Amino acid sequence: MGGLLSIFNTGANSLLAHQRALQVVSQNLANVNTPGFSRQEAIFAPTETVTIGKTPIGTGVEVTKVRQIVNTFVEQQINVSQQNLGRLQTQSDSFVRLEGLFPDTVSQGLNKGLTDLFNAFRDVSVSPEGFTQRTVLLNKAVALTDQFNQASTDLSQLRRDLNTQVAQTITDVNTKASQIAALNSKIALGEASGQTANDLRDQRGQLLN
Repeated sequence: MGGLLSIFNTGANSLLAHQRALQVVSQNLANVNTPGFSRQEAIFAPTETVTIGKTPIGTGVEVTKVRQIVNTFVEQQINVSQQNLGRLQTQSDSFVRLEGLFPDTVSQGLNKGLTDLFNAFRDVSVSPEGFTQRTVLLNKAVALTDQFNQASTDLSQLRRDLNTQVAQTITDVNTKASQIAALNSKIALGEASGQTANDLRDQRGQLLN
């Protein structure tokens, strides 16, 4: 009778193990479009054998853990690429704003102001006694001075905006760092007690990204 019960127990262990494996598959399918979710895999292992007489008899199979399918090399490359993208995007945005402060075209910008001033100096050198030429020179000098002052004001504002952006970024990084630290503690406690912390690891991965 014990042998028959042993067979039933072995079958029950097998059904429970495969039921858990199907739950893992179902979890993968349900989260196929979930950002940051990593595919999981149930790891099977034989349960402890028992010895009947002198013969060791297997007692079935169990799921020892649910493992994440994560390529750490690819993850590292993604993080590095995102870091470089963020750095280059920030530089590009700043340069675009900076370029907008100095629209050096044929009809506007400091380059035109300097050209107009030098042309006015040339006209005065040709006709130093000319009232019109001297008036034009003074007007061009004032106009160029105004342009420099405006450029200085715009650059100061750009610098203040960038400093504000940096401060906000630091605040965001510190917030995420605190969240990562909290997740690390939960992951350590959970795995130390034999629980699976794959979802927490996914959350941590998103914060790191």
